[in-house]
Amino acid sequence: MFQRSPRKSLRHASSEVGISKSSVHRIMKRCQWRSYIPRLVQAFNDDDPDRRVQYCEWYLGRCNEDAHLPTKIVFSDEVTFKLNGSINSQNCTY
Repeated sequence: MFQRSPRKSLRHASSEVGISKSSVHRIMKRCQWRSYIPRLVQAFNDDDPDRRVQYCEWYLGRCNEDAHLPTKIVFSDEVTFKLNGSINSQNCTY
């Protein structure tokens, strides 16, 4: 089944065959196969390096104006921001 459609999820495969998802996962592990996990990644554009430099210059300028600016920003790895505007707060990648 996975050779015909390698992008099939464990959930779809288990419902198609009629066995539990954990059994499908265990069988795949015995066969040394890995489940397919789709991931959205950000595409890099030609102007990205210029935009990054522009942002860094803007940020440094703002830090010179307001010395407390870095303490007003919260950095976290708990949320994934996507290019289409959706936010995944479950710390998962689709």
